[in-house]
Amino acid sequence: MWKVEDGGKPSRTTVNVGFYDQPNAAPESDCPTGCLDAADARLLDSVFYAGDIWTTHATAASATVGRSVVRIYGVDAKTGAVTTRTYGATGISCFDPSLSIRPSTGFGALVYTRSSPTQNPVIKVAARINGVWQAAVTAKASSAPYHGNKARHRWGDFAGASPDLGGDRVWTFSEYATGTKTWATWIARVDG
Repeated sequence: MWKVEDGGKPSRTTVNVGFYDQPNAAPESDCPTGCLDAADARLLDSVFYAGDIWTTHATAASATVGRSVVRIYGVDAKTGAVTTRTYGATGISCFDPSLSIRPSTGFGALVYTRSSPTQNPVIKVAARINGVWQAAVTAKASSAPYHGNKARHRWGDFAGASPDLGGDRVWTFSEYATGTKTWATWIARVDG
């Protein structure tokens, strides 16, 4: 982590976030071996709130399990202390995350895609209420599998989250499948 205080020189602090690695392609109902590109393990959407830097990414669940999980990090900007929250379950891939936190209240939202060998892509959202990330709920389920063949297909480059300045809510958006190689965008309001 780099920081600049009072216009001085940048200084670097190492922040330990534990294991992370490139996630494998995510499965869906007609491609159980994984045809949806879960992208990579880069950090996305950094947000500063109340002295903490919040960010998220998709990562392999562990060094031996390649399915992807979504991980949120809260990094104390002064001490480098890290808190984490992971979304994922055995046999389920979670990927393509985005988060935002409303600066005036700390209410936040996370959006991501979830799929499995028996489940087509689903848009999930989770709220951050009183400083605690809640369990995710389904915002929109795909009506069909996306890939249509055994090739790997890019997925979810367009997920995002943005606070609503007019109320205690965050707007999220993500991709869902409407048919073979056909997708649409779903917008969900997450209220605090």
